[in-house]
Amino acid sequence: MSASRTVTCLLRNDLRLHDDEVFHWAQRNADHIIPLYCFDPRHYQGTYHFNFPKTGPFRLRFLLDSVKDLRATLKKRGSTMLVRQGKLEEVVSDLIQQLGSVTAVAFHEEVASEEKSVEKNLKDICCQNKVKVQTFWGSTLYHRDDLPFSHIRGLPDIYTQFRKVVEGQGRVRPVLSTLVQVKYLPLGLEEGNIPTFEALGQTEPVEDCRSAFPSRGGETEALARLKHYFWDTNAVATYKETRNGMIGVDYSTKFSPW
Repeated sequence: MSASRTVTCLLRNDLRLHDDEVFHWAQRNADHIIPLYCFDPRHYQGTYHFNFPKTGPFRLRFLLDSVKDLRATLKKRGSTMLVRQGKLEEVVSDLIQQLGSVTAVAFHEEVASEEKSVEKNLKDICCQNKVKVQTFWGSTLYHRDDLPFSHIRGLPDIYTQFRKVVEGQGRVRPVLSTLVQVKYLPLGLEEGNIPTFEALGQTEPVEDCRSAFPSRGGETEALARLKHYFWDTNAVATYKETRNGMIGVDYSTKFSPW
């Protein structure tokens, strides 16, 4: 009998099951899938030069909502999400040593320097343990491989010129179907508790009924916002007239936090 194949799906800025290529690849290439989110202490420190907090109370609340929502979604599909506190690459290393059956680590690539540094550390650890690394691009509406430019030197310097070219010649890839069932975790793994605000050195933000952004985090909320903006209210029809307003829930799309 062949050995069990386990794929760890690292979740960072992609806390969703909808249209997620990482999960689709893992579902095809594993007997067991480990969805993993780490509350990395580096995200709760100050910035390098000015010591501004990287994660404030509102961002943290949105993140906690998103983690809880995805775990609930996965549980409905026969899985769950592991939650750990610690540096991502160290948590992954411990998991590889603990299980001995991790055959691949899959994740969406990021672009900023700190995230790329973490990715390098991850690849080094996986290489040392003979674990495959599978990466995907999923951070932009147009996939970078589909942009209608033969070389990076052909990218326009001005956004309007870029927009006109991609609108005329680019294509948006079809949405991947949401998995009905997700392969379950290996036996013996504890899912882990989702930390509190206090555990991450924060206090819960105070609600204000005047807020123009009363929405919460999570894939479920994101899809509900899309439905509300495009179909329930048809607010998209007046986007150009209202997008620069400052008051009200529907003066702009409000999509960006998700």
